[in-house]
Order: sequence, then C-alpha cells, then structure tokens
Amino acid sequence: KPVPVQRRWKGEVSALRAQLQRFKRKSEDVQEEFDSYRQKANAALTSNASQVEAIQQKERLAEQLGEQLHSERAELAKARAERDRAFDDVAEARRRQQEANRETRELERTLDRRCREWEDKCESEVAACRTTLQAEKASVERAGREKERALQKELDLRRSMKDALEEEVETLRARLASRPAAAPAAVAE
Repeated sequence: KPVPVQRRWKGEVSALRAQLQRFKRKSEDVQEEFDSYRQKANAALTSNASQVEAIQQKERLAEQLGEQLHSERAELAKARAERDRAFDDVAEARRRQQEANRETRELERTLDRRCREWEDKCESEVAACRTTLQAEKASVERAGREKERALQKELDLRRSMKDALEEEVETLRARLASRPAAAPAAVAE
C-alpha cells in the first residue's frame, strides 16, 4: 500500500528542516573556528615574525575552512531549494486533493438530485397509474352494474313470459280437459 503523499512530504520536510539546522550549526562552528584561527594568526604575525611558517599553515587551514564554509553554504542553499520544492509539491497535492473533494461533493449532489427526481417521477407515475386504475375500475364496475341490470330485466322479462306461457298452458289444458267430454259427443254426431 503506497504511503499517502501528505505523510511522505511531511516526513521529507521534517528531514530537510533537520538537515538545514545541522548545516547551520556546522556553518556557525566552522565560522567560529575560522574566526578563531584568524585571530590566532593575526596575533602570531604581530607578536613574532619567526612564526611566519606556522602562520602560513594556519592561513592555509583558514582557507580550507573558508572553502568548507563555502561548500556548507552551498549545501545549505541546496537543502533550502529542496525544502521549497517539497513545500510546493505539498501545496500542489493539497490543491489536487481539494479539487478531488470538490468534484466528489458535486457528484454526490448530482446523484442525490437524480435520485430525488427519479423518486418524484416514480411517485407521480404510480399516482397516475392509480388514478387510471381507479377510473378503469369505476368504468368496469359501472359496465358490470349496467350489464347486471340488463340481465335482471331480461330475466324478469323471461320469467314474466314463462309465467304468461304457463298460464296460457294451464288455460289450454283446462280447455283441453273440458273439450274431451265435448269432443266424443261431436264425433258421434
């Protein structure tokens, strides 16, 4: 698992700061040593001309220390440049992180808005379906009641026709029953 950029840069920045402090201390120590040698060299020149050779050695040592100081300063400048680059990289990483967070929030808002729109659309479609279903149900019930009334009328009509036919049959039977006695008499004539 890669180390997060912010933690990595934080560690590098801390290391660069520590290195910068070490270089400063070293530079100050070298400068103090250089100043010390210079004072000693000047004292030796003024006090004793016979110590010229020792002074020349100390001057060479002072030059070496000066060169060390110069190289330490160059390294310090390089460390500062690296530190500045690290700060710039951290700032860029933060900017990218903030931009990614902003895009994430925008996507979440868009998703929420679309979910609400979809839910509203579903609710309106369900309401429309319910309304249509209730209208169709009412229409089917009305048609069923009308058909039931029509069938009931037809049933009543057929019953009344049946009753009329039964009465007519009874009448005809009664006539027929009264006729057989009259019919043999008519046949005998």
